Amino acid sequence: MFYLLIDILENGLDRSGVVNGLLVATGALLLLTALEIYLRYLNWWELVGRWEVLPPYPYRFISLLGHSNALMCILNMCLPLAILQFLKRDSRPGRIGAAFWLITYLLVMPFSSSRSGLVGLMAGIFLMIAWFLARTKLLPRLIQFGSSNRWFFLLIGIFLLGLVGISGWLVANFSLHPSHGTTFLGSRLIIWKGAVDVWGSSPWIGVGPGRFGYEYLRHGGSIPPDFWALSAHSLPFQVLAEFGVVGELIFLALLGSVVSYLLFRGKNARTSEKARCQAILIGIGVWFAQVLLDDFTDYPGVMVILILMLAWAITSSDIPVERWSAVSGNVLMLPALMIIGWQSIQVWSYSPMEVGLKEAQQDSWLSAADKFTMSARRDPNLIFYMTQAGLAHSMAWAQTQQYSNLSAARYFFQRALMMEENVSLLWANLAVLDWYSGDSFSAIQHMAQASKLAPRESAYLVNLGWFFEQNGDMEQAKHQYFDALSLSASIASHPFWQLTPLRKEVLNEWMSNAAPSDFYPSGYWKRAQDALHEGDFNQAKYYIALSDWVGESQIAVLTVKAELCEVTNESAQVSACYQQLADRMKTPVFRYQETYFVNTYSLWLYHRKGLSFDLVPGFLQLIPDYGQFEALNRLYQIYSKAGECDKAEETWKVMQIALNGGALEPILEAPACRN
Repeated sequence: MFYLLIDILENGLDRSGVVNGLLVATGALLLLTALEIYLRYLNWWELVGRWEVLPPYPYRFISLLGHSNALMCILNMCLPLAILQFLKRDSRPGRIGAAFWLITYLLVMPFSSSRSGLVGLMAGIFLMIAWFLARTKLLPRLIQFGSSNRWFFLLIGIFLLGLVGISGWLVANFSLHPSHGTTFLGSRLIIWKGAVDVWGSSPWIGVGPGRFGYEYLRHGGSIPPDFWALSAHSLPFQVLAEFGVVGELIFLALLGSVVSYLLFRGKNARTSEKARCQAILIGIGVWFAQVLLDDFTDYPGVMVILILMLAWAITSSDIPVERWSAVSGNVLMLPALMIIGWQSIQVWSYSPMEVGLKEAQQDSWLSAADKFTMSARRDPNLIFYMTQAGLAHSMAWAQTQQYSNLSAARYFFQRALMMEENVSLLWANLAVLDWYSGDSFSAIQHMAQASKLAPRESAYLVNLGWFFEQNGDMEQAKHQYFDALSLSASIASHPFWQLTPLRKEVLNEWMSNAAPSDFYPSGYWKRAQDALHEGDFNQAKYYIALSDWVGESQIAVLTVKAELCEVTNESAQVSACYQQLADRMKTPVFRYQETYFVNTYSLWLYHRKGLSFDLVPGFLQLIPDYGQFEALNRLYQIYSKAGECDKAEETWKVMQIALNGGALEPILEAPACRN
């Protein structure tokens, strides 16, 4: 694309039109992002019922690019061009469009909560001020004026302090999003420490391209519950970890040569294009500043604009771009064919799974599992297909009870672990499948390995305790259960602990040493529930909106929303209110957070859509009692009284499995339902 753009730009493409088109395209992104922010706040005010009430912290937009950091990088790169377009006096429509762009940018920027975006903006402001001073040759005159008027430097100091104060206000109010941690760099420091540890395992040549995400599991702490960083969130750190000292030196040398060449081309830019070329060079400089806190090399939207800017700046001079004239263009045929062939293989491998995903949405798991198996066979070296095929076959087994599917699920998870042995969730899923296959020894060994890789994850200990309890090893079971409660006190309210004498004993022993508040989950959802029981519906709406905004458990939010819906809506709508909760609890997603593991694993690491869950059936996962069990029972009663027996039976099954914590144990027979 880079060389193609150079040829096109040197051979008659409207260069002004390219820049204007770039501003129009990014302006459309800005408009859609502003609309996203408006709709999010509109939804908040509808839930709260009062326009003057604001949420506890600003909304962080996502945008069409899928992340605020990526959009901020693009916008910051284009900001100098927008300012230059606004200052031009020869085009009124252009100035109006640029004014719209800049105003929308100012409205949208605070809602990015992007630390790298803020760094990019500050770098852009600094570079634009330096450019202005150099272009107008104002700096020597200011220094001369200040030498005889000392108060001038005082004003400059006050201005700089004000700039620092504004920056600090932006950080405090818009950049310190709860997902960042408690400080400006917060989670970045944790990730960078992990990146340094990854680099330390192979300091000279690194761990290899694309290996960071998996190598991070060795050094990133307990994952889960800690965050799985698939990149170093810093291009220099990413290069250092994957290519070592040798690669970092080559990267810095390449970077220096690129900067030198760009400055040379910019210095010799045509007079008519010099200002735009310099604005584009500032935009490229902003990209270099922002990648200190992020890595956008896998964001096509960001990289395409960077490549376009590089090509535009390089071709802005009358000096022809150097070419290897002695080399025939035919030499590009081989790499081009290789790329086309490779991409064709990827499409061919993924196509069966794409069909299987649609079948899975229809609960046709046997057919879906066959499609997933076909993709795994077509690309047997990609762990993504192995894990997805394992999940699909586990669902087919749960649906049909065919042992062949259970065996196939075990096989695919074993294959996945042969490729990457550091993913704790793969060990845990395999352990559950081992157990239901009758191989209790392997189940215990594999779940213990999962716990070793993620020692702060309580779910693994609960499953391990359950294995021991079923085997009759009560001492080991008691030990694992107690450790699980010590790691995650909130799960103590789950009915799982009341089902056997051993669990009751463990719970009582743990509670004797725990604070009473540890047993009862709390949060905005609880305040909403209390207000609802007191009949204060407006206050309940306010607190449930707060709970949803700050990201409390979706099970808690949906439970209270269902209760609120029942008391404020017609009876015909009540079942729909509760059904959302039942649907969420049917899906075995880790912590019931849809973006925690699978979407990260598939979309960000492999750029493919995968299944919307990451646990095999039978995996024990305890969550606090938010009232969801009573809510499921209420839904069962609604369906039963209405004569909808199929739905009632399905709800009963979901409720019983949830009461067991997810274990596939014999469930109580449902009360009679009259159709």
